Parts: sequence; C-alpha cells; structure tokens
Amino acid sequence: MKFKDHFSRHASIYQKFRPNYPDELFSYLAGLCEKKELAWDCGTGNGQAAQGLSAHFHKVIATDPSQSQIEQARAHPQITYRLASAEESDLLDQSIDLLCIAQALHWFDFERFYPEAERILKKGGLIAAWSYGLPGISEELDSLIQNFHDEILKGFWKEENEFVNRSYTTIPFPFPEIPSPNFSMEKEGNFEDLLGLLESFSAVQRYKEVRGRNPLLKIRTELLHAWGASEKKRSFRWQIPLLIGINL
Repeated sequence: MKFKDHFSRHASIYQKFRPNYPDELFSYLAGLCEKKELAWDCGTGNGQAAQGLSAHFHKVIATDPSQSQIEQARAHPQITYRLASAEESDLLDQSIDLLCIAQALHWFDFERFYPEAERILKKGGLIAAWSYGLPGISEELDSLIQNFHDEILKGFWKEENEFVNRSYTTIPFPFPEIPSPNFSMEKEGNFEDLLGLLESFSAVQRYKEVRGRNPLLKIRTELLHAWGASEKKRSFRWQIPLLIGINL
C-alpha cells in the first residue's frame, strides 16, 4: 500500500527548520514506563524524536517509509533507523515499552496502524502521540501567519491536517488514556528561519507544484515589516498537544 508522502521532496528543509522537542517531554514519558529497554519512534522523519528518546531508552528503533527523510537523520549508537511503514513495522510481538508518534499520527491508516501498535506493545506498554501547529511569535506576525495558513494556502491542505488544527482532540485514539501535563517547545531564530519554517509546510510545496510559484512571495514584505531587521532574533513558541495511552 502506497503511503501518504508529503515531505520526501523537501526533507532537507524540514530537517533544517523544524523545531526540536523538549527533553522534559521524553523524561516524562520515560518516567511512566516500567521498563526502558526498547522504544519505537514511528514515522521518525529526520529522527528528531528518536534522538530525544535515545537519552532515556537502552535502544530506539526509528522507522519511516521515506528514504529521503531517513537519509537526513543523524546517526546515534542507540538508534536503529529502518525503512518501514507505520502499518507494517516488522517488529516483534510485545517487544516495545514505548511507542512514540511525533507529528505523524494524522497521516496513518488508523484501521491498520492501531492493531499493529497493539501487537508490538508489551502489556502495560505506552503509546504517545503529539503534534504542534503554528508558532506564537508576536501578535502581528501570528496574525499574518494564520492568514497565510487559512486563506493563501486554502485548498492546498489535506483533510488530515484538520486533526492538527484541532490539536488532536478529534483524532481516533482507541487506547485507555493517561492524563498528561501541558508541554511546549521554543527556539530562537531570525527572519530566514521563519521563512524556512513556512516553506516546510506541505501545503506550500503543493501550492508550488500546482501554481508554479512560491506563495510566500505574497506575504514576504509584510512579514519582514512585522519582523524588523532580518537578522533580528525572535522567540518561536509552540504548544504540544499530547495523547498517552496504555496497552492493557
């Protein structure tokens, strides 16, 4: 079955400009696990979550169906990268202590993935899925970015993106849930970093393919005016909606 590939052709942009998840998130998840032998980072992309998990688990298996995304991942002695889909992992039955899906669950075939997750998780093992939406920078910039997302890119988002827009509150999740605290992530960047982040949107790539031009050109001047000097550093902040379930 062909997977929904929305990022392979701009994997290097995704790797360079997307934020890193906070270690507090991985520490919290590891603290919930009875054992920390093996974690699975499913839909690893360029391995951001796998790197975070490696500090807390003896071994991490990180899978993605995109060869170009895997090629962008940073090697680590505790991480084994594999080319595999979420729905057909080829992992052993009841072998995983923690299954993580970072910014990817909304692309999965739920009817095929969840039985696979139940198969590979140990009894009492945990599944954790999270996402993040648009960054918070300043009132003026946030308004411009929201309009870019909602209006300029209208019609170029896939229906699965709505799960992210709704902070994963509507996504199917058939495991008994464990309440979790709120997490956020931050990074500092200049104007180039903002443009790179927006360029990494799958809808931007789809717009360029259909229209033959970059939609960022429509708002670049306004963004720069709101930003100030292009080399100026600003703080980006994202909320991280988190779902945690237990395999009974």
